[in-house]
Amino acid sequence: MGISKEKCEQIYGIMGVKQSTKEEKVQQTENEPEKRVKKWRPSNGSEYDCFTFHLCNKCVKVEKCEIPFMAFCFDIEDPKYPKQWIYDEGDFTSARCTAYEESGESAG
Repeated sequence: MGISKEKCEQIYGIMGVKQSTKEEKVQQTENEPEKRVKKWRPSNGSEYDCFTFHLCNKCVKVEKCEIPFMAFCFDIEDPKYPKQWIYDEGDFTSARCTAYEESGESAG
């Protein structure tokens, strides 16, 4: 069934999922090489719904992406767990996907 768009928007505002552009990713890598990232995993179904609504559904790779499936199949400590879902150490609100490429279409 999923969660309503309104509820997702409310949670999304609290969660702070980031939609980094390629330029921002390069800048983050070049300007902040000491910043440590950790693998991210949704803590519940609502968090997953919001994350996929605001990132996955707007990504050009959404039709062929196996990252969400792999995240559910493997424990976060398993080497097969997707390395693309990350957050900055100490900042749980910075969850993002490094494979994200904006499609230019709006989700919903």
